[in-house]
Amino acid sequence: MLQKKIQTYFKEKGSLWILFLVLLVFGISSIIRLFLFGDTAFGYDTGIYRHIIYSFSQLAGTPALAFSYFSNSLISIGFSVDAIAYGWYIGIGLLCIFLLYLFVRSISNRRIANFAAIYFAGSFVYLQFFLSYYYRNLLALFFALVCFLCLYLPKPWRLVCLLFSFLFLISIHPIIALQVLGTFLYIGIMERAKYPDLLPTIMLATIIALGINIEEFFRYITTLLNTTGAIVSSADTSVSDEYTGQFLSFSSWVRVSLPLLPFSIIGILRLWKNNQYLIICGIISFILYIIRIPFYTRLLIILLLPIVVSAAFGIDSLIEKKRRVLNIFLYGYSFLLLLAGFIYVILSPPSFSQSDIINIQKIKTFVAKEDLLLLYNSADAPWVLGFSGHPYDNIVAPGVFDANIWTFDDWQLFWTSPDVNVRKELIYRYDRSVVFFYINPTNLFSAKNIFVDDPYIHYLGNNLWRYNTELQN
Repeated sequence: MLQKKIQTYFKEKGSLWILFLVLLVFGISSIIRLFLFGDTAFGYDTGIYRHIIYSFSQLAGTPALAFSYFSNSLISIGFSVDAIAYGWYIGIGLLCIFLLYLFVRSISNRRIANFAAIYFAGSFVYLQFFLSYYYRNLLALFFALVCFLCLYLPKPWRLVCLLFSFLFLISIHPIIALQVLGTFLYIGIMERAKYPDLLPTIMLATIIALGINIEEFFRYITTLLNTTGAIVSSADTSVSDEYTGQFLSFSSWVRVSLPLLPFSIIGILRLWKNNQYLIICGIISFILYIIRIPFYTRLLIILLLPIVVSAAFGIDSLIEKKRRVLNIFLYGYSFLLLLAGFIYVILSPPSFSQSDIINIQKIKTFVAKEDLLLLYNSADAPWVLGFSGHPYDNIVAPGVFDANIWTFDDWQLFWTSPDVNVRKELIYRYDRSVVFFYINPTNLFSAKNIFVDDPYIHYLGNNLWRYNTELQN
């Protein structure tokens, strides 16, 4: 009798326990990583978002960025910068897994939903995306999943939730919104009888989003046009990388998705019969990737969704054959993928060190806020922006931030020319007699070789140099 009760309990509640385990593994691995690596646990966008969260919370009036509506709201109810930068970020990562589970549960059964959650949480693509700290993209992914889930709500709730989800999605990240909007336009046209109010809801959300964030949309378009022009007109690789989105290449995406692709091929037709929407969204993502719209590499996170869900359907199809050895292998294989993801999150080395963060925090001791701070490596720029307290307008790095006026060739000339007068003339372009340089320890050797014979440069300590065009040492 007791045995039957236990079997019945696990049959009914086992699905929730598996979901809980998946979320627990993802959450614990993220917290352990944060404990091990501190502020450098995630990618260099950490610095940019810390700057946005703090700086825009100090400004009066309407925030200039849609993301700041989110961060300012949290600041206003008492959350600290660190809580928003790390706690909320990990929480949103967990919610994306949970929302995918709910969506798949809406179109299938608990077992398939569990497999989808396991494969998504253990996917190298999602984990790399998460560790890269693409905060806005992750928040947009959250609202994209909410949009898909809204299709299965009762009509009054569906319209309200879709309106606000689309509004937030379009405001937070127009590029991610483009894929989801394309999918929902397809749904609105092809299934007009089932969703008669879908197209008006989409249009209303778009109009409101444009009205609220019109300045940001203009700034966004201008930035994209300027970035595109810079790529066409020069060989500035830092700008080119920024345009791509600096995520995985398609070949890398395919390679790290190989553990799922065989099962995805098996389950793709079954997914199409149950729900076409994710596949349509994946096709739109792939088309946008092919034509290389700005930040196109980050579209691969949306393309992952149909792969993960179809793989879950494929695994379920094999399990239904009820072959004991095969089923043990499939369950074991699935949890090994989750374990591999756990290990990757904990052991993947950060791109920056905590000692570098400490040095950056000391910059304000030597450099006043009105002084110009030049950086050797553009990869250091977000960290300096987020942790030095130095103003955005006075930080200069190759190919990033508005204060940079040198071309890629100018930067190369500055760091390679043996002629001190060439460097002096380049500095004059900034209309400053004194500037400061911060150079990451990994680049110190090459920089010291240049600076050693330059009478205008004086080493201050903590990887900082002062360049004075008027006074010689």
